[in-house]
Order: sequence, then C-alpha cells, then structure tokens
Amino acid sequence: MQNIFNFTALRSTDELSPREIDKLGIQTHPENLESERHREWRKFCEKHDYESLITEMTNFLKGEIAIKRLNQMPKDIASIIKFLEYNGYEGINSKELLNQIDLRKMPNEFGKEVKKSGCYDEKTPFFNLITNLNDQLLASAKVGFRVKWDFDILNVLRALNYIERVYLIGKDKIRLNIDKHFSKPVIINSCVLEINPCSNNENTVRPLPNKEEKSMVQKDENNEKDCRCKEQNIEDECECKCNDECVEQNPCCVEIKPYIAELFVVRDQICKYEPADISYIKNIVKGETQERIHRDLEKETNYTETIDETKKFEEQFLEVTDKTSINSTIEDIIKDETKVHAGATYGKKDGPGYFVEGSFDFKRNRDRTNKIVKDVSKDVIDRMTSRLEKNTKITNQITLHRETEITNTSRFEGVGSDLSRQYFNVKQTRKAQVFSEGMRTMLDFYVAEPAELLKRLIEKQFKRKKPEKPCINIENISPSDYMEYVQCYGFTDLENPPEQPPIQYRHYTMGVDFPDETLDIPEGYRATRMEYTGGHSNRKAGRSNARMTISVGSYSISNYWKEGADDPVNMNSRGTLTVKVSDDGCNDNARLSVKITLTPDPVDNLPWQLEVHKLLMEKYQNELAEYNRALADFQKQKENYYNKSEFVLSETIKMQLKQAAISYISCQFFDDNDAMKNKVKGCGFPQMDLPETKKEGEFVRFFEQAFEWQYMNYMLYPYFWSRKCSWEDKLKQEADNYLFKRFLEAGFARITISVRPGFEDFVNYYLQTRQIWNGGEPPVLGVGFLPIHQEIKESKNNYNADRTGIIKWDSSLNKDEILLYNNLDYYTEDIDPVTGNPLGTYSFDPDLAKVDLNREININCVTYRIVSIDEVDATNDVVKFKLDRELEVDCCCSGNGKEFDDIYDNRELPWSTGAIFIGAPWKYSIPTSLIWLREEGGCLPCYPIKCEE
Repeated sequence: MQNIFNFTALRSTDELSPREIDKLGIQTHPENLESERHREWRKFCEKHDYESLITEMTNFLKGEIAIKRLNQMPKDIASIIKFLEYNGYEGINSKELLNQIDLRKMPNEFGKEVKKSGCYDEKTPFFNLITNLNDQLLASAKVGFRVKWDFDILNVLRALNYIERVYLIGKDKIRLNIDKHFSKPVIINSCVLEINPCSNNENTVRPLPNKEEKSMVQKDENNEKDCRCKEQNIEDECECKCNDECVEQNPCCVEIKPYIAELFVVRDQICKYEPADISYIKNIVKGETQERIHRDLEKETNYTETIDETKKFEEQFLEVTDKTSINSTIEDIIKDETKVHAGATYGKKDGPGYFVEGSFDFKRNRDRTNKIVKDVSKDVIDRMTSRLEKNTKITNQITLHRETEITNTSRFEGVGSDLSRQYFNVKQTRKAQVFSEGMRTMLDFYVAEPAELLKRLIEKQFKRKKPEKPCINIENISPSDYMEYVQCYGFTDLENPPEQPPIQYRHYTMGVDFPDETLDIPEGYRATRMEYTGGHSNRKAGRSNARMTISVGSYSISNYWKEGADDPVNMNSRGTLTVKVSDDGCNDNARLSVKITLTPDPVDNLPWQLEVHKLLMEKYQNELAEYNRALADFQKQKENYYNKSEFVLSETIKMQLKQAAISYISCQFFDDNDAMKNKVKGCGFPQMDLPETKKEGEFVRFFEQAFEWQYMNYMLYPYFWSRKCSWEDKLKQEADNYLFKRFLEAGFARITISVRPGFEDFVNYYLQTRQIWNGGEPPVLGVGFLPIHQEIKESKNNYNADRTGIIKWDSSLNKDEILLYNNLDYYTEDIDPVTGNPLGTYSFDPDLAKVDLNREININCVTYRIVSIDEVDATNDVVKFKLDRELEVDCCCSGNGKEFDDIYDNRELPWSTGAIFIGAPWKYSIPTSLIWLREEGGCLPCYPIKCEE
C-alpha cells in the first residue's frame, strides 16, 4: 500500500515544574553554581551583543582556563572519573562506585559551609571545576568550536552531580539508581542560547513603499535611453516587473519550535477497475472491420513583407533639414530633369519660386518654358520630399499550421446482424486504511514560492538569448561604419557606400587686357568660394589710386592700391562661368590672383543606408525566427517534463519541497558544497576532496537520517500569496496533472516533517546551535523542549522496528496463528508497578501487550494485522499472535512454488512491526482517462491479479 496522505494529531504538553525538570535531567548553570564568567555572558544577552559574546567564548575555549585533560581536575575527583572511564558508565556496581568516594577528603573539594548554607565558595576546587565544564559545554554549543577533551564531558558532569549528592546526603542515605542517573540528559539552560546575530531584528509590519522607494517593482531602464525605435513598445508605468537584480542572501536564520504529535498515515492500494459512464457507442455490421488512421501534420510558413513608409519620416526629416539644403537639392534635380530642355535657364528668385528663361541657342516661347519648368519644379518638390522621407519597414511573420487528418476505412468480410459496440469510461477503485505511526517530534513551517527554483533550473536549459531588435534610425547609419557591418554582422555582399568626391580648386592670375577665360565646373560640383591669393594693382602715372577686379560669373573680387583686397566671396554656381578681368587706373604690370573652391554635391547615401537597414532587419528576423523555433522546441520539451507520469511528478514535488525544507532548517543554501573538484591535476578527472567530503557527508547523513522524509506532508497555497509581479507568469503555467499545476502556481507551501525516533535530541541540538553533534547523546538545550523529550522517551516502543525473538508456526496452530518465543523485551514485567520493587520472576503483562494490538506485523514479506496477543507457555516465555487472516505464500519472497509447510512448519522466521491500524478500511473511486470497449465475456481486472499456472 502506498502513502497517499499524512496528517498529525497534536498532543498538548504541560510545562514541567523545577522538581520535574530536575528529575528528568541534570541542569547546568544553577544559581548556586554560576561563574563570574557566565554572569558576564548574561550581560551580553541583555545588550544583544552577539559578536562580543562569541569572541569571549572562543577565547575561553582556546585559553588555558578550559579543562582539556583529566589531570587538570582536582586529584580526588579525577581518580573517581578515571574509575568510571575505565569501567564504563553503564552497569556500574553502586557499592564499588561509593567505595571510590572518600568523604573525608571531600570537604577540601567542596568547602565546609556548603552543607549548611547550600552556597558554594567560588574559590573551592569543585566550584571551579564544575563551572568551567558547564561554561565549556555552553560555549562549544554556541560557538560550534570543539575543544579536544580526553574525557566525555557529559558523563563527567553526571559523575560530578552524583559525587555532589553523595557528599551532601551521605553514603548510607543515598538512594540513586546509577544506571538511570547516567542515562539522564544534561540540560543546558541559559539565555546565551537565545542570542544570535539577528536578535536585534524586530518583526514589524512593513508599510507600503513610497513611489521613490526601490521595491519589487523595477523601472525598465531601457525607457531612459535616447534610442527610440518606431516600433519599440514603451512599457506603461502601471506595469510591474519583478526585480531581477542580484542581491545578497539575508544571513539571518529563523527559530523553529518543534512540537509533539501523533503521526497518522493514510495508505491505499488498487482493488479493481470498473466501467463507469458510457463514453461512446458505435453501431457496425457483424463482419465489418473498421480502421481509423490519424495523420498529424505540422508545417511552417515564413512570410516576409517589405513596406515603404513615408509619413512619419517626412515630418522628422523636414523639421531638421535646413531650407538651403532643400533648395540646393531641388536645384540639382531640376537641372537633371531639364537637360532635355536645352536652352532653358532657371534660377532662384529673391522671393518664393523659381524662374526660367530661354537660351540664345534654343528660343522657345516664354510661357511654354515657364510651364515646363513649373511642372518640373512641382514634380521635383514631390520627388525630393519622397527621397528625404523614404523609410523601409520589413515585416516577418512565421505561421505554424497543425493539421490532424482522420481517415476511416470500413471493410466487409461477410454478412451478419448489426452489433452495438459500447465504450465505457473507466474508474479505479482503491482501498484505503488509516495507520498510526506513533508519537513523533514534528517541525512545521512555510516556504515561499516552492516551484521557482525548479522552473529556473528548467529554463536555464534553454541557452539561447532572444535577439534584440536593432534600435537604429536610418539616418544614423554611417558609411564610416562600413567595415563594422561587414565584420560584425557578416554582410559580405554589402556594396561599398558611395564615395564623396574631393574638393577641387581652380586658380586664375590675370592682368590688364588679359583675354577672358572659362571656368568649367565639373558635373556634381558647385563653385562655392572665391578668395584673393596674391598680386597687386599697380597704378598708372598720375593716379592716386587704382583697382583691379576679377569676375567669375556674377561674382567678383577686387584689389585696391591702398586698401588691399576684398574679403572672400561665397558662391553658388554650376555649369560654365566666364572669368574676366577689369581695372580702373592700373598700368600694364598690374596682376591679380584668385582661387575658386569647387565643392562636390553631398553624396546620396540613402539607398545604401536603406540597404544596410534592410540587411540588419533581415538578420534580426532570421535570428528571431530561429530563436522562436528553438523556443518552441524547448517549450515542447518542458511540456513533456511537466506532463510525466503522476508518480514522477509527485516525487518531483517532494524533492523540491525537501530541498526547501533543508534550506529552511539549516539556514544554508548549498553554496558551500565543494567536495567534488571538477578538474584535478594528473588526468584532469573529477575527484573528491576527502576531508571536505567527510565534512559534507556528516551534514548529508544527518539530514537524510534525522527526518522521516517519506512522511513529509505539505499543503500548497494559491498564487496570490507570492510576489504580485509574478502572478501573471504563475497563471500561465500549464500541466495536465492538477497537483503539479498547483505546485507550479503555488505562492506558499506549508511543510510538516517528523523527526525519526531516537534523533529528537540531535535535532533539538541542531536547531539551537546549527551544529551537528557527533558524539554520544547530545545535551538538551533549554527547558522548552523537555516535555516533548519526556513524552518521546516514554513512547519509544511505538515506532516501526525489527523485533527480537523467534516467530514459529506448527501444525497444532490454525493458519491465522503464530507463536513468538523469547518475548521478554516486550510483554513481560519484572518490576512491581505499585511498589517499584523487583518481582524476582517475569510475568506476562496484558497492558504491555495492548501496545501492539491492531499493529502491522511483517512475516515472510507479507504484512498482517495483530488481532490478539495471549500467553500460552509461561515457563518457556511463549506468546501467541492471532492474525487478521491466514498466513500467505508470497511468490516474491519464497519463490519456486514452495508449499505452505515448506515455508512455515517449525521454521524460525524473523519479524518486524509497523504502524497501528486506526478505524476500519474503506473504498473509494477515482476517474481515469481510460476507455474500455466492452466485449462478450470480457471484464476489467481485479487486484491482486492471479497468475495463470
């Protein structure tokens, strides 16, 4: 039977009185045996000064005051301790131990006034010894630093307590059971245990964060960038995003309070499958054979569309482009467009618009020419606007088509009567029973978002990073970055950007009566500047001044005899210009030199920029399509993971909750696990660091053995208990298994685990100190755990265990009966429960036998229920078990078809017991996804299924 549900029944625990605590264990640091050192430590408690406390304790343990060897103890006491160490602390003869205590020497150790006042002189050897040992035990528990002692400190404290009682009461009056005394726990009771690094932190209700306060809602930093792509979605301020910043782990631990409870387990097993509601009815003719073929088709359509857009870019570009640049460009286009109209001269008016005049070579009607140029100008304006505003939008759409094709085929192989084929839904019937596993120490706590770690580990299996959409405007694509586009993006087919022609210069030197010259401005250039470069305007005789002027087209520059030359002149001319000289009062030796700057027209990089932008977007779309395909494949894999068998998913949930529980209890997150080195010198193979493996192995052993993980119980709470920013993602989680879907969505989980019987003190010690006790029985820390400790100790015989004694069956018994030999450990009593005196003989106690009534008993791999326990032979100590059914032959254990007598008759068999049956068993049904086609004479299986021989 498998466990389907675990629950606990709480048992209230009353506080013990000081006398009861004293009877239960041996306390350290009583008021009359408290050192000045411990009083100073208590002051640190009041101040919550954890660091100073740890420093003082560590110095004490490492110093010379701490007792590390027996020979550091007072001689008379050390001799008694050596006797106990030599003979062992269990099964000691009380008379022999009392003979080791010389009461005549004890006043030197204890002081003479202690018997009268009960107060110890702090200068006496006994006071210094016991307070030192008490402080050493407390400090080692708090600090986690173990001093290597050559004695068992817990047994030494028990021995000192015994010696103290003998001295105070006297040998003749002492009535202590030595075995019970040396099995008592040592109880460390001190406020020091409660102080920790986080003890100053108070749990207060946190107010809602201010708008300026950094919380789980984090602004998208990309919104602060200058880059604004046209299709970039700016996240609304009302949208919240979980803070993905890497933060430090909070070092503070939490306090866990154990409690006592009775652990109940509901186990169930399959009984049978039964037909439920009718699922489908199919009418066919007898002899007809039908065949149904399913064909699943999945195909991918990749659709790419390029769209030229103009509107938005038009407004932006015209706003940032100066009027002169537009006019200049329009002039260039007009010139290109009016080449066919040879003889037409055009230019810019002072006001708005352009003018045109007929040339001398080709006379045309002025109105006709103006109309042509007007039409051309309008067309040029439109084309120029289009060229400046043109933008390209590339849309890539991937469509996945899934088709399922069903083909029905019928074949007839004879003629017969009609048949009705009935399909039924199937339900599963199971048998359940409640069992009591006995009293347990329990831990109960809550963990946040238990599925987040699993989801993150699964998501990390997808290594691809989503490509970022290029956030670049076309006008920002620079020809100077050509090599970057080739090398970084792999655009090997990208043509070189158009080159900008160099600036050219023309030099002219002219004198009086020099003939005119011609300036032929190359195509694609403009004359932009004329400046004086040298020469002189020599005057004629009798002239007080003179001037020489060089004219280039309509622009001119002059040089004066006294004043010098004019400033440079800005030009804006194309085509062929006449260069001529004129003078006023210059002689024949006058000369004037000028330099004409020819500036090339700006290269139109827009087509090249559009090509680069297109390549960038195509590369992005291809990478995005590949990413989406890989993501779709990964989502299928994740879907398969999330839809494994019910058993696998249930174990996955338990594994993740177990990991969260260990972190919660241990206050660590497995960051220090470093026992396996990935590459070690030699062959570079992974190898263990043996000391580190031993250290980590102790931690693993403790947590795997100290808790009954198979009985872990949990409750999942809805998504809204998680971070608000994660709600949307949690609700997107898909899984066919309802329980696993709830796990993926869970905002919190409650976990309850039981402590394995026998590990209660070890777990309590760990909860207090975060240290694993690797010696014998650990000390009990604090009195709060004592009621639990007491009840657990009293119910030690109520947990599952292998039993001693021999189980036998013989032919004198019914097959539902079996005998137990040598049952002294379980159902017999040698102490009078009233007087407490030994009886001298053992007798069967029915009250002890009641403990095992209705308990599971395992015999030869089969589990039965004990119905009754009776004594049948007091002399030979034999009892008889009556079982709930006859003994069975289990083929798994016995095998080979052995008969009943061969297995059971007078054969000695081991046995063990399990949980107690609680109440009567019951049956229940659950629906399944199975469909059953009913046939004549057929039926669904019942369990257990019998094997045909």
